[in-house]
Amino acid sequence: MPFPDLSQKAMERFVALLPSDLRLIVMADRKTSRTPGSAYLSAARSCSPQDVPELCRAHPEDVRLMGRARRLRILAWLAGQPDNRTLFVDLQKERDSGTGGRAGNGQSVPQLFRDDITAFSGAVAPRVAGAFLSRNVLAEARRAAMEIAVERHVPEAPTAGPDSGPQDNGPDNSPSTGASPGALSAAGDKR
Repeated sequence: MPFPDLSQKAMERFVALLPSDLRLIVMADRKTSRTPGSAYLSAARSCSPQDVPELCRAHPEDVRLMGRARRLRILAWLAGQPDNRTLFVDLQKERDSGTGGRAGNGQSVPQLFRDDITAFSGAVAPRVAGAFLSRNVLAEARRAAMEIAVERHVPEAPTAGPDSGPQDNGPDNSPSTGASPGALSAAGDKR
């Protein structure tokens, strides 16, 4: 898979495909977003995915000025590579303690990518949680909880034969929620 197209037209198409809430996060730094310099782009087009983290550290100002949308495109491309875990770890490593590898605002390349990941995951988290906590999923969870509660409150069948009379099996030591199934149902209906 070739390095992603970071041209202005390609980025406009990419951003147009995003839902509005994600578009706001991705374009939060649009004032600084610009196509990276030709040195960065020509090196990126010809390098292997394993070389991208070092290439980004070699061009920190281009990485900063390219903006979040382009950095997220690079992250998405790296995520599609076979050795993506190693690439992400390498991208997060701070290489030197000097000023090399830092953008004009003092941020290191790993800091820029971490900030992008944090912002994007913060925007995506409600969507993921919403998918898991949909009305249907909550209804199924309530139904399953009620079935378990009912099963806990059903008395055990007598173990003696048909000629035996009532039998006391002792105190019920089974775990209990402390609420009847009806109470659970009523509590689950409150929203």
